[in-house]
Amino acid sequence: MQYDWLFCGDTSRYIFLDWLMQERHESAMEQEDIEVVFSADAGRGRTQEGLLRIGTNRILPGQRIFIPCRGDILPADAKTAYRHFACFETQPFCREDTSRFLQDEGDTLMEKSYVLVLMAPERAHLRTDRDTPETALSKAKAVYEENRIPVLVLRQKTDMLQLISWRDDSISHEIRQIGEWCRQDREYLHQNFESSFRRAEDSLKDQENGVLSIKKKYSYTSYALSLKRYIQQYPWRGDLWKIYRWAASCAFFDEKRKGGIQAILECYEELTDDSLHREECETRKRKLQQALRCAWEKDMAVPSEFSGKDAEWPKTEDAYLRLIAEDGVYGGIHVAFIQRLEEFVSVTSGNVLRDLLEKEIACAEERLRRYGTRE
Repeated sequence: MQYDWLFCGDTSRYIFLDWLMQERHESAMEQEDIEVVFSADAGRGRTQEGLLRIGTNRILPGQRIFIPCRGDILPADAKTAYRHFACFETQPFCREDTSRFLQDEGDTLMEKSYVLVLMAPERAHLRTDRDTPETALSKAKAVYEENRIPVLVLRQKTDMLQLISWRDDSISHEIRQIGEWCRQDREYLHQNFESSFRRAEDSLKDQENGVLSIKKKYSYTSYALSLKRYIQQYPWRGDLWKIYRWAASCAFFDEKRKGGIQAILECYEELTDDSLHREECETRKRKLQQALRCAWEKDMAVPSEFSGKDAEWPKTEDAYLRLIAEDGVYGGIHVAFIQRLEEFVSVTSGNVLRDLLEKEIACAEERLRRYGTRE
């Protein structure tokens, strides 16, 4: 059975039912699932499925409304059987159970048009009330609208048509949908970032291919090979730290090797929106690479204690080891460099990745906010 409306929320939905019936409902009716249909003559009956059927001429011809006895959950077939949802709430507004319902059923509501109905029939202002009824209503409306939840305020039965004839604006629905995606992306990021980045870090520390593999750290063989390639581009000026950095940079930023930046890019793909077009994904990955290069230049700069040293080119392993020994010209440089490199891999690169992902979500949320303001 296809219904135009599903009424959920608190028991104030039965106030709306009273308006439709033009009489007060019996309390026993709240224990039954109710179907409301258009009928020229008001009356009650039973459907083949055993639902309590109520006929009324106060809805549009052809309309059907379903009011489940439980208002805190959606029926299992809600995704296909109902076109619109109305979640009812009356004072006290902004209750935790309403918030929980909207959050728990967020995926389903996002696929349909829905509205939050604030029922505000006239009542006396009690001394124990913190706010007047109008103040409480205004505050609640502002809170929900700030979260891009469409709101209707109904005060009396003459307001019924506002809900019966309500239609969600397609653009507003799309904005809400994208806003929900942003919320889900942020939640997914917070829940999965650490484990995903740890896998990338393991690849960077891999003994065979990782940029932090022991045999590539500061052995003379590694140094000699790096130096040979380095001096083909730059003159030797005793810049041992720069040679280390150049070798590590070549290893880390080589997109074709597994133990370098490719591990960070794969981590980004794991954590980002898998619905992105390939071109958009590649553009964002290039931004990540640029951000990592900027962080590299800053974090891996030559420390003052190893800058401006005057040392001859060590042509043998013994000369190299003397150079980096504790009492050598570059005493401890290999240890200091590896510590700096490990910090970049384990801390800085993770911070750069997380910051970029959070900024992407924040930018999307800001665009939605500005769009909504213009609307």
